[in-house]
Amino acid sequence: MATSKKSSQQVIKYNNKNMILNLIHKNERITRAELKRITGLAPTTVSTLVDELIAEGIVKETGVFDTGGIGRKAVSIEINPDGMYFAGVEIESDFTFVDIYDLCFNVVYKGQAETGDYLATKNFIIDCLKKGQNQLNSKIHSVSVGVSGIVDPNTNKILLSTVVDIEDENFVCDIQSEFHEAEVYLLNSSGLIAFAEKEQRGVMDLVTVDIGKGVGSGIIIDGQIYTGAGGTAGEFGHISVDMNGEKCKCGNRGCTEIYTNTHTIRRRAAKILGVEKVTLKEVREQADNGNVEIINLLNEVAGVLAVSLIGLINMMAPESVVISGKIKELGDTFLVPLIKAVSDKCSLKTTQIEYSSVEGNAVTLGGVKLAFAKMLK
Repeated sequence: MATSKKSSQQVIKYNNKNMILNLIHKNERITRAELKRITGLAPTTVSTLVDELIAEGIVKETGVFDTGGIGRKAVSIEINPDGMYFAGVEIESDFTFVDIYDLCFNVVYKGQAETGDYLATKNFIIDCLKKGQNQLNSKIHSVSVGVSGIVDPNTNKILLSTVVDIEDENFVCDIQSEFHEAEVYLLNSSGLIAFAEKEQRGVMDLVTVDIGKGVGSGIIIDGQIYTGAGGTAGEFGHISVDMNGEKCKCGNRGCTEIYTNTHTIRRRAAKILGVEKVTLKEVREQADNGNVEIINLLNEVAGVLAVSLIGLINMMAPESVVISGKIKELGDTFLVPLIKAVSDKCSLKTTQIEYSSVEGNAVTLGGVKLAFAKMLK
């Protein structure tokens, strides 16, 4: 009985401490008195927990507030950016990105390299993390790895990907063996993008559609990433828009991804322009300058994407559908016809369609913000 009581008290203390840390994180400055008022905890409890966070180097006292009242001025508390570090990793088809963030979510170390097979990718990630730890003279609390593909939450392996040629390998186990004290997560990139958007926008329900070489989707329901049974939710790019269409790498026919990925757009635009290669920026410029064939191409792609979006919106009615990825380089020349194509056949009274507003790498940022949220729980 005594052990159980002690355990319950430890859980309560842990939860209260994380609640206070979260409140300090959400406010640029806050006082012990404000923490007491918001949490309803006893003044001695608040002071004890704040003192522990200060001793751990996670928060710091930064000065005094003139509250305008009589008596001693209140000491303000804020997050110590160097109190803890989180790493985010994005694995693309040809490149791997490693970003290390401080406790205020500022990037303090960056690494990127052209990688291919599993061994090269794993070694690059581990090398960056070691260099980052040495540079910061501090251990990394967590490593969140984002990859375009279906991730098995039970085995922490990539089950299937049409973008990354790495399957059935265990990033979590191999990274954990080098960084024993760090929490390591392997997640779908689109889910992490969605989490970053959710944090920035302050909404509880949204869907992101990430369009680049592949087309993925992240789903947020009640503030949490929805992965579905077996972690397979969010494969928006493999919704078929033509049951007799071209065969996709996934085995299906006529997948949305086949017709709307940025490689297809660039290839078709290059053929129209009679050149070998063209960038998305150049495609946008051609449309802005009135090239009718390019405008028709973008309208056609927007129409195909709209078919899948209409089904998604009718089923889920999210607050926002956020379009992210390299497709953003097309600007309004793509977004405007997309919104029109959807609104012509679907009510958008409660759903907004817009481009991502997250700056920097949304995959790595979403990863570290999710890790921070998991730590608080």
